[in-house]
Amino acid sequence: MTMGAFVMERTLDLLAERLHVDPAEIRRRNLIPREAYPFLSAAGFVYDSGDFPKALEMALELADYEGLKRERSAREGGGDSSASASPATRSTRAWARRPTGAAA
Repeated sequence: MTMGAFVMERTLDLLAERLHVDPAEIRRRNLIPREAYPFLSAAGFVYDSGDFPKALEMALELADYEGLKRERSAREGGGDSSASASPATRSTRAWARRPTGAAA
């Protein structure tokens, strides 16, 4: 993963956490809809075709995203608000709670 892609994905995870929205839903809301092609981006790039919403849904289904969310929620004790947070976000929180001088 390139640094730019990492930064964008991390930003989306943090935004989802702050807004209390599922990380996949944040991504859904920010995809170019199929009927918007050809699409001119703010950076001047032209996207001439694609179905990114369908690709995301297929990826979520293949990964059993809903099952993973249920598993994570059960592991974290149910209604924990961090259930919608990404693993990286939860890891950052755990690191931030460590006592000063604790081993990594």
